[in-house]
Amino acid sequence: MKKYLLVLLSVSFNALAGMPVDVYQKDKNTDGVGWYLAGLGNGFAFSNTKLESLGELPLYCQPKDHAISIAEMVRLLDLKIKDYDSKGVADLSIEPMLLAELRTVYPCK
Repeated sequence: MKKYLLVLLSVSFNALAGMPVDVYQKDKNTDGVGWYLAGLGNGFAFSNTKLESLGELPLYCQPKDHAISIAEMVRLLDLKIKDYDSKGVADLSIEPMLLAELRTVYPCK
């Protein structure tokens, strides 16, 4: 229980500035990171809904019948991190990396 609390606290503090890749990679299989990714995914989805309601292009265009799971977000993040791996990404934030990969996988036409 203490381990989960520490992970949640570290995720909460890092959320103000984004979650660095090294923290994500170390803790990606924990509930704390899963909850963080779920919240991040919800934020992207709400942003898409708002943009669409304003008649603007959403951030990315996933099929309406496809929910993006936490496991899929982890897979997409791992792909994006692998693309950058040779450049040293430990201090970069995962949020723009995930969004960039979502835009690549689910482009808007």
